Amino acid sequence: TIANFTMPAQSMGPLAGTAPLQILVGLQLQNSTQLGSLIRAVNTPGTSSYDKFLTPSEFNATYAPLSSQVQAVESYLKQMGFTNISAPANNLYVTADGTAAAAEQAFNTPIWQYQVSGPNGEPTRTVYANTQRAEVPTYLANAVVSVVGLENIDTMHTELGTWPAAAPSAVPAQGAPANPITFTPQDFWKVYDVGGLPPAANTTIAIIAEGNLAGVLPNDLRQFESENKLPQVPYQIIQTGIASNDTSGDVEWDMDTQESSGMAGNLKELLVYDASSLSDTDLIPAFNRYITDDQAVAASASFGGCETLEYLSGAMQIYDTMYSQMAAQGQTQFASSGDSGSACGVVGLTNGVPLSGAPGAVEYPASSAYVMGAGGTSLVVDSNYNVIQETSWDAGGGGSSLW
Repeated sequence: TIANFTMPAQSMGPLAGTAPLQILVGLQLQNSTQLGSLIRAVNTPGTSSYDKFLTPSEFNATYAPLSSQVQAVESYLKQMGFTNISAPANNLYVTADGTAAAAEQAFNTPIWQYQVSGPNGEPTRTVYANTQRAEVPTYLANAVVSVVGLENIDTMHTELGTWPAAAPSAVPAQGAPANPITFTPQDFWKVYDVGGLPPAANTTIAIIAEGNLAGVLPNDLRQFESENKLPQVPYQIIQTGIASNDTSGDVEWDMDTQESSGMAGNLKELLVYDASSLSDTDLIPAFNRYITDDQAVAASASFGGCETLEYLSGAMQIYDTMYSQMAAQGQTQFASSGDSGSACGVVGLTNGVPLSGAPGAVEYPASSAYVMGAGGTSLVVDSNYNVIQETSWDAGGGGSSLW
């Protein structure tokens, strides 16, 4: 459990039994070995199945958990006092609302509070976590893969705290022309030789975001398009939970919406799946909606969490189940590898600086076998935008996945 994970923490006693919790119970796929073979085949050039991706209904028919399994879990949760019980169309998990007391009884584990100290002098915060591994009745053992929501230590984080007015110039190689202070989309087209490709006018892409996006869309995106002489991209904000007033991630969502559409030159549509928070219980439905909608061929997630904590919390098991459906459908997920080195930050992060005093770990979901991890680089070009030097950031994440 996360409560047993080595970190600076002080026990504060049991969590109040009346404390509200939202939990997700992840369910077992059917025919998982067959699914693994299919994913390799449809994504490998030269095979007879290459590029023959599944539709969501085809995935559900052969690989989704059975309706009888969903009903058994829902019945158990109702019996234990949970409410607002439901499952998505692909049956990959069941979500429910309840109290700490109900969760302790349903999953046979105490839930305690802790004061957690962060690395690099970050302030302490009060959190809760189950102290024993969650358990379910024997008759549900073959259906359930994990239970998420019994702790709130494990919360994902965005990778950028502030956005400077102008990015500092990179140090050019000796004798090279000075690097431009900023790059426009058209500059990047030259650097990465994409100018000869047709605009992605028939392509829909997605962003996984969180909070109140009123400033990001349409205001910031339309200003960016106007300043860079780009067409206005149609967009939708798809709320996947309770609306939030949080705007702390706006800088990240600005970068995601502007850089992705800017590099594409044009898009059929930009879909922004807006979660209530960066907790796993809120993010899992957002990712799952992107996958089950199956409208966007690719999605970007500029956030991540400590891989070890994602595993111990049970969230990784549900995410990877969802991502296997994504891979079978031919969708691609990009995720940030992190800006603070290969370290597990429990509380906060100092961007661009490797964490000290924190357990080593890579960022998830970037470390998932089904996800494309992306890290930052420093770029030096000549006056014609030919690349002189491009180096990965010293604190750009990376490393070996444990899971």
